[in-house]
This record gives sequence, structure tokens and C-alpha cells, in this order.
Amino acid sequence: MPPPGRDLACDHVPLAIDISRPIRSRVDQQELVRAVFDAPANEQETHYLEWKGPLALAGKDAAGRATIAKAVLGFANRDPTLAARAMAGCAYLLAGVSPGDLPGVEAVDVAQLEAQVVSYVGRNIDWRADYVVVDERTILVVTVEPPCWGDPVHPVRKTFNPSDRRGPVLQEGTVFVRHQASTNPATAADLDMLSRRAARGPGDELEVQVRAAAETVLRGVEVGAETIEQYVKQQQSYLLAPVASSGRKPGPLSPYGQNVLSGIAGLSVLNHEYRSEEKFREEVNGYVDKLRNELPNVLRARAVLHGIARLKLEIVNNTDTTFTKVRVEAKLPPALWVTGWREDVRDEAEPPEPPIPYGQARMSHMSGYRGLSARGLRSIRPGALGGPWRPEIERRTDAVYVDYVPEDVRAQGVTPLPSLWLLLDDLSTKAVEVRWEATATNAAKRVTGTFTVPVNQRSAGLEELLAELPDDT
Repeated sequence: MPPPGRDLACDHVPLAIDISRPIRSRVDQQELVRAVFDAPANEQETHYLEWKGPLALAGKDAAGRATIAKAVLGFANRDPTLAARAMAGCAYLLAGVSPGDLPGVEAVDVAQLEAQVVSYVGRNIDWRADYVVVDERTILVVTVEPPCWGDPVHPVRKTFNPSDRRGPVLQEGTVFVRHQASTNPATAADLDMLSRRAARGPGDELEVQVRAAAETVLRGVEVGAETIEQYVKQQQSYLLAPVASSGRKPGPLSPYGQNVLSGIAGLSVLNHEYRSEEKFREEVNGYVDKLRNELPNVLRARAVLHGIARLKLEIVNNTDTTFTKVRVEAKLPPALWVTGWREDVRDEAEPPEPPIPYGQARMSHMSGYRGLSARGLRSIRPGALGGPWRPEIERRTDAVYVDYVPEDVRAQGVTPLPSLWLLLDDLSTKAVEVRWEATATNAAKRVTGTFTVPVNQRSAGLEELLAELPDDT
């Protein structure tokens, strides 16, 4: 079951109840009633749970029965996939209890009550009514069984229009759908969903697998402190080599052996080193400190651009059915950095600019030094550019969630998904576990699975990471 917040079914879990299984026993029903009573006054109802105060169920007063009928119809007209994510698809109406209030109801014969409600909802809905006693109060618990693929649309079967405005207005033919915290007449989108539900048979189940593409090779990156320090010391020695001996070096020479600027009157002085050795050493020390701090992040970004750990998944369909709009959600280990658009990190991949080599003229500063500074890897994230095919990536405490754009998967076919780029700087990682789930608009059932992708033990070192970056995306 996806974590809270991913969809309608799980964006709010009310009360201290277990929503992973349906409520069947009287004891569980009593616990549900107590949970509602103990809830704060502002507690919200859900798409699978509704509560009412003291409904009138006896005599000629049909308002209570109409209220039950509206709830039953709304619960029965839900999307099976969303409904299945809580209480195994069941839904409940409690009458005689609300947060902080336990007035109860006057019990009537259950068989008689159900027969009266059936006149409004018809005989195609599987539901039942029970009574439980909590703190000497009688509470009505109405259970509506899960909606299924292939179920028809359930409209109001009989009009109820109270003159005193007590109870809901039920107009014959109206279709009610239970939304997150209310039951309302069906919208156009609701009718589309119900049409798809009716058209899809219970045997039309999704049968696909998600796997890593054959070309997927994951490798780690060597960005350890010892490696970084060795490289930094090399750069420092290289830059300080010109000042190891006394005196300043002359400016660069032209191919003709003359000073480049000597023929320009009044400018030859600009071709001489303008910094003292002490000043140059300060620049080198500042550069070295910055390089030491930023190089680990620069190398990780370059690992993305070099495709060191490129994860490419694909959907495999071995059936003779073409599945439409197959939506895959992958879950990766929470410690990983993941991006779905590697150009996001291109500006992150340049090391800090080194000082102008000692002994070169001021004007040489304009001769093409890179001058791009690293910004660190604080925000490897989906960027503002790229096409609508890019997956949505969200980091949570339990996993990194990757939600791919729905794809049609042809019969007996393989559909590739957009690449992901990972950062594997923990060299002890032997494999990456990928958990996935898939749904389709023309098939029932949510398919899930898990596989692992091995990490090649030949990690990428400094030479490979600092090589020229590819321009392709």
C-alpha cells in the first residue's frame, strides 16, 4: 500500500484504526465506534467512513432510511482501485455516533430496515446493517462491500423529496459517488470512471512485469577523502611550481619569439606578472580550500553526466492484450540521490576556477579560462527544462518514489521507461533494490514486484570522472 499522500485513498488516515483490513467482527465494529467518539471535533470523514447523529429509523419517517440509501449508493459507486487501498475496499456508515457525541439510535428490525433501503438502492449492491452496543448506546453499523470491476453504475431507484427538508433529496436516476469526505452527485469525471468500471470485466487483470533493461550497468564513484586530498595536493604543487625558484617568469611569447604585447606602445607593462609571490600563494591557498570542499560534489555530478549509474527500466507484457496507460511507480532506497534529467546537474559539474598561473600577464586572464564555479550538489532534482515524459521524483523517509508517465504497452511487447541517473558514492553497495507497482486504465488489479540490480565493483575514479563531458542528453 502506498504511503499517505500518494492518492485519494491514503491522503488522510483518521482515528486510531487499522485500515489494512476490513472490519467484520462485532468487537472490531465497537472499536470503530469508540474511535469515532474519541476523535476530535474537527476530525474528517473519509471515502470509506461516514458517521451520522441519531437517525430516525422507525415508523413512517423515511429521512433516516434515505440517508442510509445515499451513503450506500455513494460507497458502491467508487473506483475499485482507490477503494481497495483502505479496509480492503469496504466502507462504513455509523449512525448514532460522531466525535464527542454518542446519542445512539432506536433499533428497528434489520430485515425490515434493509428491505426499505433496497427500494432506493436496488438489489445489485452487497451491503448489510448491524447493531452494536457501546456504553449502553445502540449504534447502527452499515457495511458496504468493495466495488468491483465490471460492476454497473448504481443510480437512485426511487425518489425521496421531503417537504420539511429533513433528510437528503433523492431523485430517481441520480448517481451519487463518495468522494474524500462527502457523497455528491456524480461529476463528468465520475461518470467516465464508472463507465470504465462497468466495461472492464473482473477477469481483465493487468499482467505485466517491470525489470531493469539489459544495458543497465550501475557503478559507484570513488570520491573518498584520501582520493580527494591526493588530487588537491597535486593541483597545489602544480600551481606553486613557478614560484619555487626565485624571480618572476616573463610573459608568454609569440610564435616569432617576441613578447606578445611588446609591439603595442604603452601596453607592454600589462604582459608582466602583477602579483607578488605572497599574493599568489594566498590565491592558491584559497583555491585549494575551495577545491577540497567542492570537489566531492563536482565528481558526483560528473558521474551523473558520464552515466556512471544509469538505471533504465522497462515494462514487459507477455500477454495478447494491449494495456493502455500503464502507470509505474518505482521505489528506490532512501539514501540514494536520483535525478530524471541529467542536464539538471551540468552546471554543478565544473570545479572551482584556479588562479591564473603565476608568471602570466594580466591580459591572459581573457584567453579562455573556464571560469565556471561549482554550486555543489545541494539540489540534484528535476529541473525546469525537459519534456513532459520526465518522471516525478519525491524523496521520503522510507524510499525515493519515482512516478513514471503512463505508457501504452502493446501485446507481447516491451516498453522502455525514461532513464534515471543515480549517485552511488557508498562503495560498499553491492546492489540496488527496486520495488515497483503498476496499474492500467483498461485492466483490473494492481501488480507489484521487487528486483535488484547489481552494482559493478569497478568504480569510477578521478581520471574517468574528470574526463571531457558528453554533450548529448
